[in-house]
Parts: sequence; structure tokens; C-alpha cells
Amino acid sequence: MINRREDSVVMRILLVNMYTLSLVVMILFMACPGYSHAQDEKQDLVLASRIIDADVYDAGGNLIGEVDDLVIAKRGELQRMTIEFGGLFGLADKLVALSPVVFEIEGGHIVLNITEEQLKRLPEFSYYASGLTPEYYYRTTLYARQYYYYPPPDYYYSESLERAYSPARFLASVILNRKLITKRKTDIGRVNDLLIDRKENTIDRIVVSEVKIEKKDVYVALPYKPMSFIDDGLVYEIDPAGIKGHIFAYEQLEKGQ
Repeated sequence: MINRREDSVVMRILLVNMYTLSLVVMILFMACPGYSHAQDEKQDLVLASRIIDADVYDAGGNLIGEVDDLVIAKRGELQRMTIEFGGLFGLADKLVALSPVVFEIEGGHIVLNITEEQLKRLPEFSYYASGLTPEYYYRTTLYARQYYYYPPPDYYYSESLERAYSPARFLASVILNRKLITKRKTDIGRVNDLLIDRKENTIDRIVVSEVKIEKKDVYVALPYKPMSFIDDGLVYEIDPAGIKGHIFAYEQLEKGQ
């Protein structure tokens, strides 16, 4: 007759054998040529350029619109993705704002986990009503009149940083293609893209182009931090000597996505 202690030992041996067998099967499966971690894990870092203007599909697989922009909080949180849909040839589109948790990126497209009918019931979104007005695009003339310039101006008549503007949130399109400079007015480069952490839904890094390192133009990926808007571009605090350590293979990542 087997006592309780012997029965417990037998059970432990069986559990260890089952665990070992399952581990071997998993290793063999992962070693198969067709296996990819991307099949069971969401890509952690995504380029903003792969989201803005991308086609949008609803939960039923129907093409319904495209991404218009991304709303980003000052400290880097991805707050909303705005989508245009329902129009005809780009006319009479409805603009709505969605939480980043309701979409995935599949095959270069945005796939929502809600239907077009659910989108139709959402209130229309307005950039101006939401405080996303382009104050940092305005220049004041001697006659105290304001003019709207688009695309954003590269230069302003003053060398001062006193006109710095730091909005609580902004649109991704507002900072793309703008100059990045230090507080000492040293040019860093030009904002080319943003790396978004999809697990945290935050801006992880700022991809900057036209950065001069050893007389060559390179890409760097700088850690995201709150920036100030000025007429010259964006003010980013960094020691220029440390930029070299952030060289980034942007073109390889862009092709990979």
C-alpha cells in the first residue's frame, strides 16, 4: 500500500515530466522557420508616420476611413487618435477622437475593435473646441495683426526664447518637420518621426534627421521630454556632446514596418 508521502513524490515526478515535455515542444515550435514572435506579441515600438494617414478598418474588416492625427499630452502620453470617415472623396468627412486602446496595427493598417456604426454614434471632434489651436504658428506684425502660416515657420525675427509656448497637449503633425534646438539656440536637427511605445501608449523617442555628426547627416533618436514651441522650432534640453550616443538606424526600422 502506497502511503501519502510516496503518492506525493509520484505526483511531483509526473508534474516535472509534463513540464519538461511542454518546454521541449515549445522550443521545437519556436525553432520552426515559419515561427515569429510577432505572431503572438504586439509590436512594442511603432512609428507615428505609420499611423498618421493610414487606412482604418472596422472590427468587421471594412475600410471606413483614415487616421488624421494623434493627440499627445505634454509629458508624452498618447491621448487620442483622430479618424476621418463617412465622407465621399474627402468631402463631408466626420472627425472623431478615439482612445489608443481601441486599435491595433496589422499589415500597415489600423484595425479598430469597434464597428463603423459605433463610430457614427460618437460625437464629432473639433481641434479648436478641444484647445488644439495653432497658437505656435502665429506671428505678430507691427500692426498687431495676426497671420496664419502653414507649414509652420522655421524662423522668426527675434533671437529671444521669451516667446516660448508650452501647450498642455498638441498634435503630432505640429512637431513633425520642425527644427529642434537647444536653449542656447544650437541647432540639433529636424523632427522626422516619433517612436510610440504601444504597451504604455507613450512617446518613447523623438527621431531627428539632419543631425551633423563628424560632418555627416545622421538620424538620432532622443528620449522624449516636454518641449517648448518657439517660432524657430522646438526647444529640447540636451548637451550637444551627448547626441552622438543616440545615433539611430531609422531607415532600417522604417523599411521593417
